[in-house]
Amino acid sequence: MMTIVMKRIVTLLFIVFVFNGCYKLVKKRGDDKEDIVDTQIIEKTGIDIKDEEETIRDIPKEEHISNECIDNDGDGYGIGERCIEEDVDDNNPYCDIDPTDNDKDGYCINHDCNDNGAECTIDCSDRDNDGIIDCCLRTPKLIGIYDPSEWGEKIYVKDNYVFITSGEDGLQIIDIQDPLNPIPISSYDTPTEAKGIYVKDNYIFVTDRYNGLQIIDIQDISNPVLIGSFDTVGEAKGVYVRGNYAYVADGSAGLKIIDIQDPREPKLISSLDIPGDATELFVTDNYAYVAAGENGLQIIDIQDPSNPVLIGSCDTYDVATSIFVYDNYAYVATGGAGLQIIDIQDPSNPVWVGAYEYPGVDTDVFVNGRYAFVVGAPGDDLFIINIEDPSNPVLISSCEVEGSAKAVYINGDYAFINTDSGGLQIVSIQDIRNPRVVGRYSEPSSAIRLYIKDNYAFVTDHDKLYIIDVQDPSRPKFISSYDAYDYINDNYAFIAVDFGLQIVNIQDPFNPTLITVFTTFGSATAVYVKDNYAFIAEGFDGLEIIDIQDLTDPVLIGSYPYTSGFMCDIFVKDNYIFVTSWDRGLQIIDIQDPTAPTLIGSYNTPGEAVEVYVKGNYAFVADRYGGFHIVDIQDPTEPRRIGNYISSGPVEGFYISGNYAFIASGDNGLEIINIQDPTDLILVSRYDTPGYSGEVYINRDYAFVADGKRGLRIFSINCK
Repeated sequence: MMTIVMKRIVTLLFIVFVFNGCYKLVKKRGDDKEDIVDTQIIEKTGIDIKDEEETIRDIPKEEHISNECIDNDGDGYGIGERCIEEDVDDNNPYCDIDPTDNDKDGYCINHDCNDNGAECTIDCSDRDNDGIIDCCLRTPKLIGIYDPSEWGEKIYVKDNYVFITSGEDGLQIIDIQDPLNPIPISSYDTPTEAKGIYVKDNYIFVTDRYNGLQIIDIQDISNPVLIGSFDTVGEAKGVYVRGNYAYVADGSAGLKIIDIQDPREPKLISSLDIPGDATELFVTDNYAYVAAGENGLQIIDIQDPSNPVLIGSCDTYDVATSIFVYDNYAYVATGGAGLQIIDIQDPSNPVWVGAYEYPGVDTDVFVNGRYAFVVGAPGDDLFIINIEDPSNPVLISSCEVEGSAKAVYINGDYAFINTDSGGLQIVSIQDIRNPRVVGRYSEPSSAIRLYIKDNYAFVTDHDKLYIIDVQDPSRPKFISSYDAYDYINDNYAFIAVDFGLQIVNIQDPFNPTLITVFTTFGSATAVYVKDNYAFIAEGFDGLEIIDIQDLTDPVLIGSYPYTSGFMCDIFVKDNYIFVTSWDRGLQIIDIQDPTAPTLIGSYNTPGEAVEVYVKGNYAFVADRYGGFHIVDIQDPTEPRRIGNYISSGPVEGFYISGNYAFIASGDNGLEIINIQDPTDLILVSRYDTPGYSGEVYINRDYAFVADGKRGLRIFSINCK
């Protein structure tokens, strides 16, 4: 009986804990809900806490205590082998219910915040008395990444689709039926780093750097599914499929030949150690041609796949990075010696015949007819080389692309180029002497701001709004994009752009649609929507108030002229506008009459005030170089600072949730501050992200961080 009662209490406390920690966002950067215990939770469980406590007190200790069973803390549980139910730490009542001690540090799960590690065993205090031990927040766990920097690996084109390997971001599939308007279809996240790729029939063969060959079924192109894999012993880099075999360039472990007749059960047939680092390969007839790093070109006879034999090699004068075989020639891209051309008419005796040399690094080569298409070299561009005479290759033209070009594939009249920061670039080569970029698909160049609504993250860089599905926070997926944003309200995005406000319908996240544009007096920097009004901060040009009752016909009804400072961010509560004005701190404007806004109070922070949020009687202000400020605004005509936290980095943004402030601290990542006592702010946790954290948003049990050029980072912040 005692055990059953205790378990019911634990269940109740767990439910209360989960509900208490899962409040949703009300406005831009915080949760306005009060921290109250929901009595409906108790009603739904059918447990009366008072009755349970009385029941526990009435249970005789003899049920658990016997001879030689010491009960130091008088809780009905004791220490000793003869105890019916032993109390692991008889001086610690926290260990009575779940005595598991996974890390053998003498602390139980519900007293040790991290029972698989000793980090939290010393200070597990509950300073805010909310039933949640504070140090549970000391270890935010990174669970999901949407990183636009992880693009540049390999590319393959088949039918109307482009297949791209994107390193740590796995596989991307893009529809190119209209090359001028590529559309993302789906993605698949491989275990570590997706490197090489080959597509055959309904299967994609991807080499994952540390997990070998991955075989993915794309019969349903919108839902790629892993059906088989084979873990090679080296670092799997390149892959080529021919017949029933997949040939894998396995780094320092040489060549691996894998039987894929049954793609669900791939089997190793043979392997061959070769000189150098097997990076890329091309298979034709009975030979595998391998780009082997500093050991140039290696040629392997694979007539008998169970017994491959190295038969020839040729120096490429620098690191061989990629290879393409056409007719009787091997075209090898190198790290610094340009494009090397080798006669392979006799594979056992390859002969160097020519090169197109220039300073720089080639990363990939593709041959189509009379032309070799090379990416890399100076400017990371596309170079088109006439190879009619292999002994005298001639540069015909070049095309500048955005980002660092890493891979190229020719299909029809287009060159598809994968870059590591500019995404997919599509170049028309219909006029071979005048190639030009005609289409592109790229993710955010730098995640600056973000907003979470339902199961979607709305992320902006300097130019666009990107909509990302975060239903599964560990696998965020790109949905669609639109030019920039600043505020999401119901089914609409209100976008602050140069000299204007755009209103976009986002009811269908796959197809955001422009409703109207309102031209502002100045360059809009931020927008806030409340009731039927849009309040627009316009930098040095002051503030405008727009009536948006009719979204198709917004009307200017009031304005507040520039007086001092640069209006950077805006928050509206009750009849007041709170504006951060750069070096002039916090400005408070009365809008009881929205046609005649009036300045009534101000508080000047020491640095650059960039963001503001209001909850209750407090305004929370991010001052980039002056820390995080809490300002008492009970009397809006006399605001006064009551708390200040100096961050380890610049305070770019923050989010208030319950008793915590989550701070985006620039190049110092994410910081979590206990603000229960606004006069005594305490650092709870810190996580150093790889990029520049500019904004943070809390939704459910997750912290979403806009991490600059390293994209969107998603952290689990619960204690479960």
